[in-house]
Amino acid sequence: MTNRVTLTEEIDITHLGKSKRYQNHHIISATTRALMEFPELKSSDFCNIGIEIIVNQKTVFPVIKRTETKSSDEIEKELKELTKRALGKKLSLLDLNGSNFTIINHNSLHSKLALQPNTHATLGVGRIKEDAIVKGIQIKKRLLLPISLTFDHTKVTSAHAHQFLNTLKSELRL
Repeated sequence: MTNRVTLTEEIDITHLGKSKRYQNHHIISATTRALMEFPELKSSDFCNIGIEIIVNQKTVFPVIKRTETKSSDEIEKELKELTKRALGKKLSLLDLNGSNFTIINHNSLHSKLALQPNTHATLGVGRIKEDAIVKGIQIKKRLLLPISLTFDHTKVTSAHAHQFLNTLKSELRL
């Protein structure tokens, strides 16, 4: 049993727009950059990110390997291919093994912010919501992305988890 802790944040992603496909690869790329700054959140030297995909009410976690060596466009292409194979039930064991960090959709009924085997942390990504934010004397409509980071407190300090989330917020604002 691990000592799990979960932190939550909302990230202003108005500049990314609402397109889900557009966001997923940006979230993976931003997460990779943040993981490179806080390697204790992943369980090896590389960024092998497991991505939750639900197929016929079952959850699978295909892995995009070595994301630190890939551009956002390459990650998008690989994510599309893995999703296509998952939906076609054509994932191999190689597609499913090797994750050292996981990203899930925590709006899914099947999702739990649990740690996958051999990982130290899981990032839950929620549904984008529109909200009004006061900036000075103006009220502006913004798109907010709720995120949650669940981590093993014996492997990752709360301070590093907070710093990781702040870095991720900065990366997604670029």
